[in-house]
This record gives sequence, C-alpha cells and structure tokens, in this order.
Amino acid sequence: MSEPRLDVHICMEAVPLMIDLVDAVCTTVLARVDFAHTPSLVFAIHEAVINAVEAVQHAACEQDRMVSVRLQRENDSIVVEVKNRATAKAAQLNDWLTTNSFFDVLWKSHGRGLLLIRHMVDELDIRQCNEEVIVSMRVYDQKEK
Repeated sequence: MSEPRLDVHICMEAVPLMIDLVDAVCTTVLARVDFAHTPSLVFAIHEAVINAVEAVQHAACEQDRMVSVRLQRENDSIVVEVKNRATAKAAQLNDWLTTNSFFDVLWKSHGRGLLLIRHMVDELDIRQCNEEVIVSMRVYDQKEK
C-alpha cells in the first residue's frame, strides 16, 4: 500500500497567530498520514516558524514580512521548508550553529531554536536562495515495531 500523498503549503504575514496556526495544521496533517514522529517534528517546525516570524515581523515592506511553510512527503520521509526574507543570511546562521552549543545559550532569552531543531530532525539544511533564507528539515518515518 502506498503512503498517502502530502503537500501542504502555508504562506502568511509573520504575526504571532501564524505560529499557532502552523502548529495546528502540522499536527492534524501529520496525524492523518500516520507519521510516527509527529510531536518532535511539530516542535521543530514550531521553533523554525518562531525564528522566521521574529526575523521578519518588523520589516518595512509587507512582502518582506511573509513566512512560508511547506510540508511534503518524499518516499519514507517528511520534508519541511520554512522560508522568509530575513536580514540574517544563511551563512551567518550556519556559522552560528557551528560555533555555539546548547549550553552556550541555555540561560539566554534567545538562541536555542536552531540548536533544538538540529537535534530533533534527521537532516537540517539552511541555505540562501536570492532574498530568501530557507530552513529545510527532513525526518525519516521509521515506525516503531
């Protein structure tokens, strides 16, 4: 039996309500396709969306305040992309990830999101595509036996 098709795209202005909306949609959709790691993936998506919303919510141009989230099933995995037009560039975020540990930011008010994501997904890729920063996460659907 083939896996259910999954391709969900949410794009909206970066407001705090978006975080709750994405949480609800992702939880519902992943439960419908019987994804084994729904809670941890939803948490990783939640952290990525918080980062994206905070990065662009004060942008002057409305187009630059948009955040996009896409969930897709690719064979035995779920791939999620969170896109925004943040002023921080992908190279800066990747450098930050390689030079900081969770313990470096444990007691700070910000800075734990990407580190948590890195530990909750099987693959994490942060890249630049023109004006957009794209955080891509992949989790393999290994059902518990």
